[in-house]
Amino acid sequence: EMAVEAGRRALENAGLLPEDLDLILCTTVTSDYYTPSLACIVQGKLGASNAVALDVNAACAGFVFGLDMARMYLENGCRRVMVISSEMLSQITDFTDRSTCVLFGDAAGAAVYERDETADLCVDLGSRGNLEIEIQGCARPEPSVIKMNGNAVFRFAVGVIPSSLNRVMEKAGLTMDDVELFDMDVSYMVSAMVSGSVDVAVAWNPYTTEILNQVEGAKEIEFSNGSINLSSWSCLPDYAEEN
Repeated sequence: EMAVEAGRRALENAGLLPEDLDLILCTTVTSDYYTPSLACIVQGKLGASNAVALDVNAACAGFVFGLDMARMYLENGCRRVMVISSEMLSQITDFTDRSTCVLFGDAAGAAVYERDETADLCVDLGSRGNLEIEIQGCARPEPSVIKMNGNAVFRFAVGVIPSSLNRVMEKAGLTMDDVELFDMDVSYMVSAMVSGSVDVAVAWNPYTTEILNQVEGAKEIEFSNGSINLSSWSCLPDYAEEN
């Protein structure tokens, strides 16, 4: 229902009808069924009779993977693609495990993309096959909950994000001086950085500086109490200290 409502709102904001869609991509790890896919359910409930529908499982990076897939479909004949990310992680969260329960929740978001020959999108994707974050499915009979190796995820993020940022900047033919807003969408990592002619806005997170200092051309980050709403992060300092 969250995915369907997000899709409806996206269509309304875009001024489009469901039948205007050529493709619906849904990213999720918490679909209600093994089959039909979440995208097929959304297609049916929206009445998007002309749309092909498929799901993508890329966990936290799902929306970015969906966006890049939408780009490829648009470059190969599709006119309009809807990307929806929808998760109901509360049903697989262990609320006694503070290494995970403070990070995950339930939400959905949707966007509609149209073909535009003048638009340019640069994305850098990567994967690493391991079980540092896992939700076991058929591998075990009893109900599964999210398990995460916080230290390993921390080291992975600090290690790969700077090089990924440098690669995507190179693809775009830009330098950090060209960037007006820098936003890293990780629930406990970064709020935003503003560079170029504007003073840098900083994030609360304790290892933001370590990441951004490795990005070519990034300016020094200093703590600013006004950069984010700290009240929404009130449970995280203990987590950061413990992990």
